[in-house]
Amino acid sequence: MSMFGLIYLARNTVTNECYIGATIQPLRNRWNKHVSVALRGGSDCPKLHPAIRKYGKAAFEIQILAQAKDADDLVALEEQFIREWDTVCHGYNVLYGRKAQ
Repeated sequence: MSMFGLIYLARNTVTNECYIGATIQPLRNRWNKHVSVALRGGSDCPKLHPAIRKYGKAAFEIQILAQAKDADDLVALEEQFIREWDTVCHGYNVLYGRKAQ
């Protein structure tokens, strides 16, 4: 089975707050995009990007949680992990899932 995309966790080591994301890009590329947008003042992720600006890139640990076999699996896994980790109420997610970048 080939991998379509992955679900990742970004954990702020200072506050222990987390963000769950889905991507079809290499994880390093996706995380660097988050950091780049955040440092330019962007707010595509209105809770995560201000935290990156406040605490810095080095305050975050990134890890892969799961691999998805197709687009439907990716969406379902992202929602599942966001709910399991409760990152809308107690983290940096604002939605329970959306189209992966």
